[in-house]
Amino acid sequence: MTSACPTDRTILGLSFPRDHMATATAWCLGAASLTLMLCLFAGAKLLNDPDAQWHVASGLWMIEKRTFPRTDFMSFTFFGQPWIAKEWLSQIFLAAAYLAGAWEAVVTLASLAVAATFYGIARHVSARTDVPGGLIMASFAFIVVSPTLLARPHVLVFPIIVAWTLAFIRSAETTRRPPWHMLPLLVLWTNMHASFMMGCAIAATFGLEALVNTKPAERLATVLRWLAFGLACLAAVTITPYGIEPLLISKNMATDNEATAFIAEWRSADLSFHWAGVVIVIAASLYALSRDLWANAARMLLVTLLTYAMLRHQRVAMFAGLVIPIIAGPALWNLAKGLFERLDIFQTKLLPTKEGIAQYAACALAALAIAVAAIKPVSLPTRFAPTEAMAHVPDDLRSKRVFNSYNLGGYLIFVGIKTFIDGRNDQIYLGGYTKRVLEATKAPAPDALVELLNEYAVEWAFIAAESSEARLFPNMPGWHLLHKDGAAQVYARN
Repeated sequence: MTSACPTDRTILGLSFPRDHMATATAWCLGAASLTLMLCLFAGAKLLNDPDAQWHVASGLWMIEKRTFPRTDFMSFTFFGQPWIAKEWLSQIFLAAAYLAGAWEAVVTLASLAVAATFYGIARHVSARTDVPGGLIMASFAFIVVSPTLLARPHVLVFPIIVAWTLAFIRSAETTRRPPWHMLPLLVLWTNMHASFMMGCAIAATFGLEALVNTKPAERLATVLRWLAFGLACLAAVTITPYGIEPLLISKNMATDNEATAFIAEWRSADLSFHWAGVVIVIAASLYALSRDLWANAARMLLVTLLTYAMLRHQRVAMFAGLVIPIIAGPALWNLAKGLFERLDIFQTKLLPTKEGIAQYAACALAALAIAVAAIKPVSLPTRFAPTEAMAHVPDDLRSKRVFNSYNLGGYLIFVGIKTFIDGRNDQIYLGGYTKRVLEATKAPAPDALVELLNEYAVEWAFIAAESSEARLFPNMPGWHLLHKDGAAQVYARN
């Protein structure tokens, strides 16, 4: 029997030559450079969301004040009510990028996070199968998360999610002990995005897997070991400027928040071709894992729960798209290769085996990405930043109470105008307020909206041209049009 060369790398009993690892790394770097270039070329599409602006504004406020907000300062309807910047660290990163290079730098920061994420997934699967498998699984991840690729805090934690999951994969492949050294990464995740409880769920999954695959005599020690780690994870997610408050807010958002019925990203997945394809691939992943049912039972449970949550709330798709290719990608690709062999297709090498070609390609694509970032200007989409309409608002009117469309709240915050409503409804605009506002704007008659504007003594309105309220204002007595263009309309009381 031949033994592996000292320079080989052994994973799950399989020997991978170092030249395979070098080739995989080179091709994955090339693919990551291509991803970076595509994101930079997309540019403003990463800003195609109103919340990006208020996240940057929050970061700028914290940098200027050198403190953390505890009450709302961005709206007049809930001014002074409890509100915390639970994603404060990401907001400061975004604000620092904006100060360094305006919106171009913000897009570059988000693009780098996406490219690093793609590289991590591709290299993980490549190391355990082959380069085509790694690139295909990473491409699947990219397709799933593509609707959520925005310059917002969740994108900045994509590399953290990948690194956290990979640490548990390595633990499962070697010692089956908790990766204690990764706890600081969970603290970082907690202060960057509200999805940090996903990290605890991943830890629980691999704790269960370690228990299932441990000899009976060692199970008590395994339980105690992973239980201690679980308690440490719960302690880690309370290390924030606000203590346990972000944890409580995340819990309320997931279980009892009225705004989820109105916000697109929290709605159930539809029966589109995109979602149908995603579900088919996930089903194939479950089948691939089921071929070693007992060993992979915990991973199958996590994949099932992620899929269920994704179908209930589209927002969860970004986490499913990152985690599932990591924990099931190698098994799925090995299953696919076996099918290809039986069907006698794709038997030729899909990619050159020498890393030199890939290294040159990676360098060329990276240089091209840098060139795109340097010369391609980025501006906010006019439908979320109607600057022309704002230029027609008199200065004395800007300081008065405004009614704004939901999707223009982020822009008003960014330009320093206190809002009527905006995207921060995880903590404020509750108690029936969001439901009342959105129902009033969608009503066939303007009566409910008129009552709302009178109740809050609104003096002017800044509304999106394509919003439902745009059809109501022309029929509302006591209001006159100041400006109208393709992006927004401005009204004032007579």
